Amino acid sequence: MARDMLTASQKRKHTMDFLQTLEGSDRERLLKRLHSGDINEAQFEDEVCNFALTGLTKRMQLHVPGLSSPEPEDFSWHITNMSKFINAIYSEDSDSKKILRRAENAQIMVDDIYENWAKLRVVTQMYGRVLAKRWTKRIVPKRQKILLEAWPGMNPKHRPDFEVVRHGLQGRHHRDAIMLPYINLEDLSFEKNLLAMMVSRTKVHPEYFAFSDRFPFKTAVTLGAVEPAAQYGRVMLLTNQKSRDTYGSLKFIDTWDIEDLVWTGFAFQLAEGLVVLEIQQQLYRFLWRCTELLLHDIDSLHMVTGTENMDGEEQSGLAQVIKPEPTEW
Repeated sequence: MARDMLTASQKRKHTMDFLQTLEGSDRERLLKRLHSGDINEAQFEDEVCNFALTGLTKRMQLHVPGLSSPEPEDFSWHITNMSKFINAIYSEDSDSKKILRRAENAQIMVDDIYENWAKLRVVTQMYGRVLAKRWTKRIVPKRQKILLEAWPGMNPKHRPDFEVVRHGLQGRHHRDAIMLPYINLEDLSFEKNLLAMMVSRTKVHPEYFAFSDRFPFKTAVTLGAVEPAAQYGRVMLLTNQKSRDTYGSLKFIDTWDIEDLVWTGFAFQLAEGLVVLEIQQQLYRFLWRCTELLLHDIDSLHMVTGTENMDGEEQSGLAQVIKPEPTEW
């Protein structure tokens, strides 16, 4: 039989390797059944491998094509399916591999985020009162014209993500509505909302918003707006990373510690971290474009270079003009 293709020591080694990947409750339950005589050693090996494969696939939200059902006493089935599982993770065409390639190039997004964030900080410090005066004096149609020029096709109504869910819509063309629901004409046309967003997003490092910017990820996955693939053994660092050199960096880590780190916000799954960077890149670009449109007559604006050093900095001129209430931004 196929089971005899493996030696006893090989079967035992594979079983012990797989056993270590199980959750504590599953591991204890299987060991208890073995010791009580409820299952024999061969059945124990099959159960361990089956639990391991199922758990890994579910944990990583990974689709593994070609998995088949085991035949009795066929330990080699688990080895074959584990090979398919590994190939699904590491093949060049796999979602996980594509996510990894994008994550390895995340520095491009990080540089863009920090460049616009730093320029916004300088401009709101220098021209904050001018920005506030020019925005608040405009009537709503003129504010909307600026918003649409800065973000073409902006969603017109409050909470566009609710509209997507309410109408059962799905797909990547609803990404903006799902991941950036606060970018909409109805909310941002109010007198102080855009200014409040500028203040809140420029007075602290982007990393302070990484945890809250991750919230739309699960909804986006459910509605098919982003890829759900996880990358085995790697995480992205965002929280507590206050420089462009470390923000969005990747780290190898024991896979079985990943869930705890992700749940507590100390690390991000790669697909999730990429969504956070995409949200921040779009948002800081939008805010900088609004600033350019409002200060279009200031010739030196295109020469502005920002600083990432926040030590001893005074409150921005814009923050002195408005005192924003706590917001989701």
